[in-house]
Amino acid sequence: QGFGNEHLAVGWQLPGGALERPIPPTRLSPYGGLTSRKTPRPSFHLAPPEGPVARSALVGGPGGADFEDAPGPRMFLRGLKYALTGSGNLSALQPLYLGTSGESEGGRSGGGNPGQEIAARPGYAVGGMIARGTDRLNAFKLVFMRISGSRLLATDRYESDWIGHRGGGTEVTLGGDGTPVLGLCGKAGSEVDA
Repeated sequence: QGFGNEHLAVGWQLPGGALERPIPPTRLSPYGGLTSRKTPRPSFHLAPPEGPVARSALVGGPGGADFEDAPGPRMFLRGLKYALTGSGNLSALQPLYLGTSGESEGGRSGGGNPGQEIAARPGYAVGGMIARGTDRLNAFKLVFMRISGSRLLATDRYESDWIGHRGGGTEVTLGGDGTPVLGLCGKAGSEVDA
């Protein structure tokens, strides 16, 4: 502006929603002062409980063969790998898990090769799904919640973008109360039907 003191202040929002304005000096380092490092995944004090897994309602059509993937020992669902057809239909799903021994992948369902991925930020896991379906599962988005022991904090959450095409069917919410999602079930053939 040509006269007077000038400054710039920068803030950010942390994954839990807290705002830091300005960013405290303890979180900053000089350019080139630190080597890059991978952020570690959280460790768990408690693992999700063993026992029977409750299946949610299916959204979509009746076609395809039943599938279920819920590993033991229990792990949090941290996201999904998926594939889409050229018209935007879901052709494959593969669960991604997070447990006390680290990350792992579940079995593939559907006819495609799941090369795209939607996964939770560190410290979060899947707590629900919002889905639309007609004669197949048309689209979904995942609801991620912060991990707290063997539960999820339903008040500390965020949603993914929609995956698939949103044409047809009403939105159905599955889960979302803080109960961890521990697996994936549905129906699939060459595409994901439900």
